[in-house]
Amino acid sequence: MDLSVDQPPAPRARVAFPLWIKLGVLFGGVYGLAVAGYGAWDWRALVAEQQRAEQAELEELAVVVAAGIAGDAHATFAVESDRARPEFARAAQLLRFATERSELVYYASTCAPDDQGFWRYVVDGDRDAPYPVGFPLFDGIAERNRAWEGRLLFVPGLRDESGRWDTVLAPIRGSDGAVVGLVELIADADRSDLVLEGRFWRMVYQFAGGVAAALLLAFGCGRLLSQDLGRLVRAAERVAAGRL
Repeated sequence: MDLSVDQPPAPRARVAFPLWIKLGVLFGGVYGLAVAGYGAWDWRALVAEQQRAEQAELEELAVVVAAGIAGDAHATFAVESDRARPEFARAAQLLRFATERSELVYYASTCAPDDQGFWRYVVDGDRDAPYPVGFPLFDGIAERNRAWEGRLLFVPGLRDESGRWDTVLAPIRGSDGAVVGLVELIADADRSDLVLEGRFWRMVYQFAGGVAAALLLAFGCGRLLSQDLGRLVRAAERVAAGRL
């Protein structure tokens, strides 16, 4: 005969944390969440502001360079011998001015479509090894066609075989107002991302230090508060026992 009796399950062991630790986790955690939320919002605002500033600088430079190029002469540049013309030298000087005066601009050139609609370099602002006049272009054709309609165009992260480039295309106009070419200024998008990444980790370390300091402060205040609460509890117990 089985006389065994079902035994109730053994109670689970519980770890009792002091009140000051609970208070520290509560207040420190709330503060940490608030700091993290503000940090995420501030980071998005910082990224958006930097992107707007870079775009504005590229667009302003492109418009200035395009305005300084003689459009009627630019429309006639077709062969390497045109490099000897003063209008060509002036255009190359303006392009080099953009790359040398701006830390953002990595490369500057002008381009235009030929009679068959194929896009080609016209003036290359590189001082050491410029592309030949008329050298064919194969990247960003759709964007160039849109800018050829007469609009200032910013293209973020345009890709080619060398990387990602934030690109501005500004129309060059002849004396009759017709578009005869495009100024192209590019900035290294990967470099901009690396700059933002460095700023991101600096911000993370700063916020982490702030949260750690807040937790330590919360634990200290929680301990002081728990001591005062302990005194009140003991006083209430004495009152209940009729000892006061």
